[in-house]
Amino acid sequence: MITPSKDTLAGISRIPEIPLTGRNHPETQSSSNGHVFNVPTEILCVIFIFARDLSLLFDSKRFKSPPSEIIISHVCKSWRTIALDLPQLWSTYRYTPPRSLDVQVVGRFSAYLKRSGTQTLDIWLNFRGDHSPKWLTEQRALFKASLQQAARWRRYTILLDNTSGQDTFVQCHRSLKSIHAPNLEHFAFCPQGLHPPVSVNGSKDALFNSRILTLGAPTLRSTRLDSNSFYYYLPPISGLTALRIDSPSQYVSNTTLSLYAFIPVLEIPSLRNLSLSGINIREDLSDGVPDALVMKSLKELRCSSADIIELFQYIHTPRLETLVLKRAEFPILLPKSVSALTSLVLINCPVPWKRLSREMTHISERITHLTVSEQSSGKFRRDALSCFDPTQNWWPNLVYLGCNIQGPSQLEFYHQFAELRHPFPLTLRLHQNLIELWEMRSPDLLILLQDKCNLRGWDELDPLVPYHWPYEEDGADFGYDRTDYDPFGVISYN
Repeated sequence: MITPSKDTLAGISRIPEIPLTGRNHPETQSSSNGHVFNVPTEILCVIFIFARDLSLLFDSKRFKSPPSEIIISHVCKSWRTIALDLPQLWSTYRYTPPRSLDVQVVGRFSAYLKRSGTQTLDIWLNFRGDHSPKWLTEQRALFKASLQQAARWRRYTILLDNTSGQDTFVQCHRSLKSIHAPNLEHFAFCPQGLHPPVSVNGSKDALFNSRILTLGAPTLRSTRLDSNSFYYYLPPISGLTALRIDSPSQYVSNTTLSLYAFIPVLEIPSLRNLSLSGINIREDLSDGVPDALVMKSLKELRCSSADIIELFQYIHTPRLETLVLKRAEFPILLPKSVSALTSLVLINCPVPWKRLSREMTHISERITHLTVSEQSSGKFRRDALSCFDPTQNWWPNLVYLGCNIQGPSQLEFYHQFAELRHPFPLTLRLHQNLIELWEMRSPDLLILLQDKCNLRGWDELDPLVPYHWPYEEDGADFGYDRTDYDPFGVISYN
């Protein structure tokens, strides 16, 4: 279920009441639609902002219609009055190449700036896609105009692609270098396949020094960068709570770093959420790693690098709650590293289920939420019925299982698993296509399955693994472009 963002709820008490008079007063409206205008102004304001946030969650490749806040402001004069006098409604600006050549991009941005008053800004610039001369000119002007608002940035995102060109890459770096962003909380720069002009090298002292926003970003807490360009677009990281370095696509080779150059990331004291893909460690970790590596604040780790996953067997993570792995051997994690671990997501990982269930009990006994997505070569379907028996005290606290299993779509397997766990509480989450198929082909057995567990569906709009990250944050707070490559995305096998 979609709920209003934290910012929406927090802003209710700050929304002004705007009087409606003259022709716009509710009493002057026809009886057929008067009930709409009887809604109190402050409630309409909350609805408007909620509609805006909801549209941000489900935007597709391009805006097929004007942004929701513009549509709202065109409904009638009274709604327009309310909308234009609601600064929060205009504090989020999203750009992608418009479908109509008549759209005045910089003019629209200027209108948002005026209407948002003194509100801090969430700016999301998607320069991918159409690179006709008109839009290239508009994009340069828009980027320049956005730089002039650095003092008001709260969240700032730039998306580029291969056709943006190396000149754009270099110009962005130069423009962002010497900037002071006193209110910036989230920064993302994702060039998607643009290669840096030189190879990424550096020592422990230099590689993770800030290269942009060098005049300061004291409130910066979240950063997303691409693994092939993070060196050039690294803002100050000492106060980060969330760091995401992604492989820009499945076709770009990984960046290889020295372990000692990578250590400053592990030493960020405030880091709660760390997501890494497209990065390898150069050294053989069996030769030893620095002693006493402790990430005291880390709560969520996503990783698709076997080297870095191996490294975490040497790191003390006393607060780690969620571990997401993709295409990597399940690691040897010591009890001190997983004392708080309760959620495990495994995406196409070779997993020793028998050993995990019967020997690595310091992990399996703590897990409450397990998500498994694997191709036909995976072993979960083969081993699950012999490795999850709660009467043997295997996975005793498991209450949630999410599945995306390639192969025969047999309801019997899931019924047997639910029966095995019964009467222990279990929520079983499967693709909605499977559930609908069983409703037609095996309705009686489906009823038996539903008697044994809480059966829930997932689909593109409500995915098995959320689009937004960190998972603990509201999806509307950190806008996610669903056309963007997600290295931890799950493609349905059903």
